[in-house]
Amino acid sequence: MNPDEIPAIVAFLESGLDYVRSSRKYWRRVTVDLISFRALRNRVFRRLTNFYAQDRLYGLVLWLVWLSAGVDLRWSGFEIETEISIKAHHAGLQTAEIPRSESARHNGANNLSAFKDGWPILRTILQAAANDSVPTYSHLGAVAIIGLGLGLLLALGAIASPQDATGVAGLGAILTAVPAADPAAAAVLSPVTMNPIDDAYVAGELPNDNFGSDILLDADASPVRESYLKFDLRPLASQGVSQATLRMYVTNGSGGAFELRDVSDSSWTEASITFNNKPAKGNLIAGFTPGTTTGRWLQVDITSAAASKAGSFMSAALQTLSTDALEFNSSEAAANRVELVIQPLGDTPGPSATPTSPPVTPTGVATPTPSAAPTSAATAALGTTTLNAIEDAYVAGDLPADNFGSDPSLSVDASPVRESYLKFDLRPFAGQGVSKGTLRMFVTNGSGGVVNLKAVSDNTWTEAAITFANEPARGATMATFTPGATLNVWVQVDLTSAIAGKTGSLMSMALDSASSDGFAFNSSEASSGRAELVIQTGSQTVGPSASPTRTPTAVTATPTRSPAATATRTATPTPTPARTPTPTPTPAATGTPFSFGVAGDLGANSNTSAVFNAAHSAGLNFFLPIGDFSYNEVTPESSWCNFVKQRLGSSFPVELVSGNHEDDGPDGQIAKFAACLPDQIGGVSGSYSKEYYFDYPSSRPLARLINISPNLSFPGQGTYSYTAGSSHYNWTANAIDQARARGIKWVIVSMHEYCITLVSASCSIGPDIMNLLINKKVDLVFQAHDHAFNRSKQLALRTGCSRVNAGSYDSDCVVDTGSDGTYGKGAGTVIMTLGVGGKGINSVDTHDAEAGYFTRWMGSNANPTYGFVKISVTSTSLSGRFVRGAGGTFTDSFAIQ
Repeated sequence: MNPDEIPAIVAFLESGLDYVRSSRKYWRRVTVDLISFRALRNRVFRRLTNFYAQDRLYGLVLWLVWLSAGVDLRWSGFEIETEISIKAHHAGLQTAEIPRSESARHNGANNLSAFKDGWPILRTILQAAANDSVPTYSHLGAVAIIGLGLGLLLALGAIASPQDATGVAGLGAILTAVPAADPAAAAVLSPVTMNPIDDAYVAGELPNDNFGSDILLDADASPVRESYLKFDLRPLASQGVSQATLRMYVTNGSGGAFELRDVSDSSWTEASITFNNKPAKGNLIAGFTPGTTTGRWLQVDITSAAASKAGSFMSAALQTLSTDALEFNSSEAAANRVELVIQPLGDTPGPSATPTSPPVTPTGVATPTPSAAPTSAATAALGTTTLNAIEDAYVAGDLPADNFGSDPSLSVDASPVRESYLKFDLRPFAGQGVSKGTLRMFVTNGSGGVVNLKAVSDNTWTEAAITFANEPARGATMATFTPGATLNVWVQVDLTSAIAGKTGSLMSMALDSASSDGFAFNSSEASSGRAELVIQTGSQTVGPSASPTRTPTAVTATPTRSPAATATRTATPTPTPARTPTPTPTPAATGTPFSFGVAGDLGANSNTSAVFNAAHSAGLNFFLPIGDFSYNEVTPESSWCNFVKQRLGSSFPVELVSGNHEDDGPDGQIAKFAACLPDQIGGVSGSYSKEYYFDYPSSRPLARLINISPNLSFPGQGTYSYTAGSSHYNWTANAIDQARARGIKWVIVSMHEYCITLVSASCSIGPDIMNLLINKKVDLVFQAHDHAFNRSKQLALRTGCSRVNAGSYDSDCVVDTGSDGTYGKGAGTVIMTLGVGGKGINSVDTHDAEAGYFTRWMGSNANPTYGFVKISVTSTSLSGRFVRGAGGTFTDSFAIQ
């Protein structure tokens, strides 16, 4: 044995292993002293008994001396090495087998006898198995008989270590490792978890469109969807792969059969791939049937494919002949992103990869970097969830009015002053215990200064509006840490107590520093390595708390000593994935706050996709598409419904309001759209998708949402007229009055067409219904049809203004300009045009006769930006914020309070 290999064994022991053995046969190591006949006998022996190790110890065994007191050794001869191996595993010790090379003998000859020295080894195995109840793959009696009969074939070098830990009661999986010159290399004993560096789906009916920014991946036969993934396996060039598992978090299950195929061309990127330029698919990697259950992890074994690609890029494509689509989170999702989990060569693979629901584990960046200070291990938690911030931004003291919410980096500095804010949604954890909570930041600029992490009690700030001038107050210090100067590493800060105190609510925090050595890390807008909160729920035994620790960027953050083959299932359900509505806490007497999104004139193109993706990430409770859905960009109606579900989730409430393109055509029928996107909120009164209302939340509602269809014509029903005294007019008036009588705080009305806006067009809905809404001081009115955005001043009928007339402007009808973004509750009505959901944007005419009624606008000639408005409702305020999906940089926010 080469003495230079001894430090590697010692390093593994120092890193926490109990027992390490070297092998002439493991992972590309060689021997010129083991003749082929004995090698054959070794293989026969291992096959008969199912005992696994590449070689006997034959040279060097090291283990921690203090452990020997707990292991009863009975033999003193050469066979003691075999007994050590058996009983070390039977005692549950953490072991590793590492490679070594054996050169030719310098002197002497091999005097070992196959039978004389081999029989004691077989006797040791059989006796240890019988006495210690260690079962083998074959029946012990059969092994004994065959073993005796084949005594001449016994290999002196065989060691007893279970090959399949899943079939050996009381034994853990065997940990193995590649050689290392320092203890940090022991990190490879843990699985490497990586997200794709590129992933996207392509759409057959939209052959030139790119969907690389979509938060979902999809495979379907009608409409054709194929998904592509690319992983960077170059860091594994010097390692082998014993197991590789592709893990997909299912948002839409399927009973169909799916194929994962090799893609040899890895030059494609998620930002440019389309159906027309997609790379060719090759050999089958794996076939599987996902099953129809959603909200769970699906695992597929791709060990052979990953092993063959170690040291290079690995691309794969997912396809199907089934029209029952499979959807799962992409690397752009806020949580539960698709990932590849790789076990380094030598680790015993766990059970075969069938669809399971293991706990979610934190994921890192694809380049394995040893930790500078290994984190103490902890007993596996009952559930682990990784959250990205729902809002994050930094503010700049030298630019006090500027907003940096779209920046991919967060910054902390004393000169120039930089302070960073993060907000996490912990409402899904209401009623759950938190055993561990860790803030993880991927460093882009290191610092030797001390950084303070402080609580922020005010959660009303948004990343799109926060500035140094309006930043919320910072409270008590939750933690301090020194990031260190190293770049491209994860820094971890323990926030367990603070997080436990905020479960069931939003949690904001701020970072500041008195050091002029600036610290920067990735924000939620970064393409990867985003700041994240890792929360473990349920009881667990936690090891010593560590100060901010540099963890491996690709290795699991806290290497667990638990065997991979016996991973414990989560006893406490993992919090609901991002595509489902945030669970609402038990309503307080004043009503439970909620939020929803609104947009019209949508289509089914890349802009529409970006808008729905932004809506998915906004933490909404439901979404209101206010007319003109598909524009026949996908057909039939069910295809558009699938388009929406792929982005918002199959169970996410999408409450339809008809437009003129689907009332009686030409782009579909509202009845068919309503059939595939039915009401999911419940409590609807009226005719869903045409004229209806619902109160939200259903218990102690804060708002009534009334949806109407002025000037729309439906088959067999004619045109809905809302002239004064008509049935539709009276229905609307009654719905408003009933809400007031019930004490519902806010009344919101939505429709597709409009009366006043910034285009030269007639009042298609009729002036009567508009003036009814203004007269009754409906808080907020949504409309579309005009493919633009505008927000009105607050309007009311009063002295000097008995009626708002289209085609002119009367300042007496304005009670608040809203130029400062605020309006008074109950003072009047705000009208918003929201026709920028994805279809082409129109220009706005700021010289239109009705322009005086509006305080904010956007169109093709004024920073055209596709998006939706997020409305947040509490018992004291109704606030709105324009959320960008694609295009320009337009922003807007307001509050009625």
